[in-house]
Amino acid sequence: MSIITTIISVILALAFMSAGVLKIADYIPQLKAVDGVKDIVKELEDNFSGHYNVTWLPIFKKIGLEIGSHLFKNAIGATEIFFGFLLLVSPLRPIASLILTALMGGALYTHYTVNDPVDRLIPSVVLGGLSFVVFLLSVFGGSTKTVRVKSVPKKAASGQKNKKPNKPKPKAH
Repeated sequence: MSIITTIISVILALAFMSAGVLKIADYIPQLKAVDGVKDIVKELEDNFSGHYNVTWLPIFKKIGLEIGSHLFKNAIGATEIFFGFLLLVSPLRPIASLILTALMGGALYTHYTVNDPVDRLIPSVVLGGLSFVVFLLSVFGGSTKTVRVKSVPKKAASGQKNKKPNKPKPKAH
């Protein structure tokens, strides 16, 4: 993996794991008690309970699946933490980044369906886009091994034929 892929993966891992921890913060009372975090957690809970009742998703309606907003929020949070961590494990990076890309696609669909403002779509677009870039770099980016190329003599490089060096003539006695 290249250093660029690793750097982007670490940043994404931190972003996904942070977002996931905030979503499951109701299971971490110490975290929920922190002033700045408390406001974010409350907003997440309000958003999920107010907007994201999963029974409205057409695919879930078709199969008759009813998932409460609290379970939905916690499942997404756990997924973000788990696959965010897997971004740090180089051999698992392609599958983790692909799953996180799909998760952000689902987030975009959800935000769009509930008519969220555009500013709520931006994190999903950025994180999903970067996850897809990491996937592409992980799969098709190649190796970071340095390839050494032997130098070519100047005469050969310029198209001139290499002549055999002149041998000194033996002295006559």
